[in-house]
Amino acid sequence: MSIVAVFNTKPYDREYLSRAPDTEFISWRFHEFRLSAETASAAAGAQSVCLFVNDIADRTCLEILESLGVKLIALRCAGFNNVDVDAATALGIDVVRVPAYSPHAVAEHTVALLLTLVRKIHRAYNRVREMNFSLSGLVGFELHSKTVGIVGTGKIGKITAEIFRGFGADVLVHDLLPDVEWAAANGLRYEDIDTLLATSDIISLHVPLFAKSWHMLNDKTLAQMRQGVILVNTSRGKLIDTTALITALKSGHVGGVALDVYEEEESVFFEDLSGRMLEDDKLSLLLNFPNVLITSHQAFLTHEALTEIAHVTTTNLRRLESRVAYLPGTTLGDVGPSIDAPPLTWSSSLMNLKILLPFRVFAETTNVSHIVAETSEGSFGLLPHRLDCVAALVPGILTYETEAEGEFFVAVDEGVLVKTGSEVLVSARRALRGGDLAQLRASVEKEFLTLDKNEKSMRTAIAKLEVGFLHRFVAFTHE
Repeated sequence: MSIVAVFNTKPYDREYLSRAPDTEFISWRFHEFRLSAETASAAAGAQSVCLFVNDIADRTCLEILESLGVKLIALRCAGFNNVDVDAATALGIDVVRVPAYSPHAVAEHTVALLLTLVRKIHRAYNRVREMNFSLSGLVGFELHSKTVGIVGTGKIGKITAEIFRGFGADVLVHDLLPDVEWAAANGLRYEDIDTLLATSDIISLHVPLFAKSWHMLNDKTLAQMRQGVILVNTSRGKLIDTTALITALKSGHVGGVALDVYEEEESVFFEDLSGRMLEDDKLSLLLNFPNVLITSHQAFLTHEALTEIAHVTTTNLRRLESRVAYLPGTTLGDVGPSIDAPPLTWSSSLMNLKILLPFRVFAETTNVSHIVAETSEGSFGLLPHRLDCVAALVPGILTYETEAEGEFFVAVDEGVLVKTGSEVLVSARRALRGGDLAQLRASVEKEFLTLDKNEKSMRTAIAKLEVGFLHRFVAFTHE
């Protein structure tokens, strides 16, 4: 059983982490306070800690975690500027993150913020609730034919650009590593940053926070922009110099701002301060501008994103315990699962899976890192180092993953699962393969669960006989 200390926990964190597959092998310790050098002692007894964007894992904090025996920091977010990755590597602590939980969530929130701001929907909403149906002061503008500048064309930036293109906007993009083929295919064009700033009616930021991107929007760059430009930032708060932004808003040079992040958000966002005075003077001033719209870092907050965050986070937490390589693309620094053991690769400890139907082999796969059986009666999982076992299967979804080909989903009818060493055998009456989980779940309900009473009784009796036989068979193979 792996013990994980989760810091800065909100109700949705508890809900989604607790119901992720294979969480029966994890003992969660949820803490509502943030991680810092002052609170790091709360990780005592845990092999891993799970952090969010406002937890602070600096060298001092990391040294305390290392002394407590913590082996892994699992960030349930994409950003990692709050972790001293070099210090963690030097101390032998692995760091993993969720690099792309749902780029659509952030991209869609970006456009929602902008539309709310420029069409003044938030102001109209408040008026109507007070029985004020006047339209005075609510004139907005259309996105069609406007020039939109997208700074950063990673996954989120690309999706945002494509959405704006769908509105009929002229979209300019900028990135240090341009994807020219993607731009051409979507009717976009790359420009240097100076041209983008000078010619865009709307500018949206989608870049990570590094030393070179800190305050990329400042007095100088804001002055390069068109009079009345609209700015959107759903990326990192410190990309914008707040003092310079306030000056540009006061002068009217910046026509409006939509923010989901803020330079000094750490002491404010994610907390209920409704009964207190706001001590941050700059944020207080921003909130009083009629042409500024702020949400508190909620762009990621969708069911789909939280599900993916929980899946990636718990998978990496389990892989530490089983000493299997972390999910590709999630590691930071020079890392590899290590519990007083040399770094392992995918091929060092994996499983071979065979799925049998009554008259044929349905699937045969090698180098499987994990297997999860999800049913209406609950879920369970197999990792390479799990002890040999036999389990009866009820209709549900079987998920397994290989490094070379990623995840596979199979709907299976009743049957049995046997694990002996690295060999896993699944014998089922019927099976269906597919990439759409919703369709597979519907197939399970329609094809496998719709049985009359007599057939259910017969299948239950047969399953008991099969499991009893296989238990005896496994015992015999070990004698």
